[in-house]
Amino acid sequence: MEMDKRKPPGPPKAKPPEAEPAPARDLRTRTIPDEKKPAWFKGSNVITALRASVLDAHPEYLLDPDKTSFTIGAAEDRDVCVPGGYLSGHHAIADRRGNALRITDQSSRHGCSFGGRQETSFDVRAGNTFECAAVRFVAFDAEMCAAYGVISDLVGAGGGKLSSITPSDVIIAAAGGGNILVLGPPNSGQDVLARTIHAVSLRRGQKLVEVSAGGLPGWPDLKQIIKRSDKSTLVIAVDKDDPVIDRTFLDMVVSRDFSIRLIILAPDEDKALRVAGISRVQAMQHIRLGALQDRPDEVLHLLDKLLAERKASFTTSDLSESNQLRLRSFAWRDNLAELRVASDRLIALYETNTFREAMVLSGVPRTTLQDWTVKLGLELPLRRASVDRAKK
Repeated sequence: MEMDKRKPPGPPKAKPPEAEPAPARDLRTRTIPDEKKPAWFKGSNVITALRASVLDAHPEYLLDPDKTSFTIGAAEDRDVCVPGGYLSGHHAIADRRGNALRITDQSSRHGCSFGGRQETSFDVRAGNTFECAAVRFVAFDAEMCAAYGVISDLVGAGGGKLSSITPSDVIIAAAGGGNILVLGPPNSGQDVLARTIHAVSLRRGQKLVEVSAGGLPGWPDLKQIIKRSDKSTLVIAVDKDDPVIDRTFLDMVVSRDFSIRLIILAPDEDKALRVAGISRVQAMQHIRLGALQDRPDEVLHLLDKLLAERKASFTTSDLSESNQLRLRSFAWRDNLAELRVASDRLIALYETNTFREAMVLSGVPRTTLQDWTVKLGLELPLRRASVDRAKK
């Protein structure tokens, strides 16, 4: 009989100790992190206001910096009171958590949403959006609050005739960190908008780099532009006659080897496609600035701001109704640049009432002032009759 050569079974192996169960994941609080790339702005980024979007209205709710908790709802005693039946009476609470706000739903009827999902509790930072029922809120820091008026002047309070984008949408895009294409006619304020976007972004601690596509140097000087733009914003202004931008240069700008936000300013999308390439342009967020002739209801408001900057003693409401109507209906083909010229000439003509004295005050030839008033259809005296009587 053959011997069984198999080894006898050894002692039973000890069972490894059971691992401790992982702690339960708290699904009640979701936080969208800051940009995936590090934030280079090291200053305070505290939320100072919430701006709501209710139909065509965009009310701003300032948050007292000395308070740590705020109530949101339709009840009149709420810190953020949105009337009209959109919210529950006591809809949510916002508590400060450093630079963030923690929004906690208070068992409201239609709840709160963040990042496209309904949530019970979540953190928002400056530039983030969230919804309470059908009301969208955008969290603003101090820089965003200050920039809102400038952006409104450029895109229109409600987005203008050519685009549905609002000033809040621009601020959300600025905070998001992606590349942006700004389209618009000459002198529509594209450069101002680009600087404002940089000023409210997390890159504002670095110096903005601005170049023109037609003035770009060759290699190796292009490397210096890339080096200066790293961790900052690079603005490239494209004119209708500019050549195609070096593809290797653009590839390096948008590559992961560098951290550069690219903003391209172009007169129209076709020109941007020809100069920068289809794939790059299609990947950018588009912001379109309309011409002033498409925003006639905002002309007097913009003129009033320019008059205030020049410390004028009057506003457009002091002009005769016929002169106000002609200012609103004028084409303003040179957009903001032409409006700035108009504000200077209006001051001279309003204060003097004669072309000869206005010439001395403004330094503009008498015939030029006369031709300009005829072109716009303005009549002297510019002011309303009631203003004349009050001055007497």
